Amino acid sequence: MSDGRRTRHDVEARRNAGTCLALTGLVAVGAGLFGLAVVVLPDLLKAGVFLAVIVGFVLFHYVTWGWLMSRPRAGDEQFDEPRSEIGGYPPIDHAADLGDD
Repeated sequence: MSDGRRTRHDVEARRNAGTCLALTGLVAVGAGLFGLAVVVLPDLLKAGVFLAVIVGFVLFHYVTWGWLMSRPRAGDEQFDEPRSEIGGYPPIDHAADLGDD
């Protein structure tokens, strides 16, 4: 049941669809220009493939390391809560009689 007003989800979905369409058009225009440039300069295709391999390698490592570093590891639980006793010694009691007098 809709009262004719757009919900926030609908507005965001329309905005995301517009962004996706614009990016698709941009990639298509870029690919077309690259294709024309390859016709004029055939060695550009080799440079493009080389660049794509480098970017793919960097992206693969970025995603892989990000995934590995975000996983919880054994032993991390010890840092979740502060210890009550530092260095294994009991806390200092300033009111204790030290026997100086």
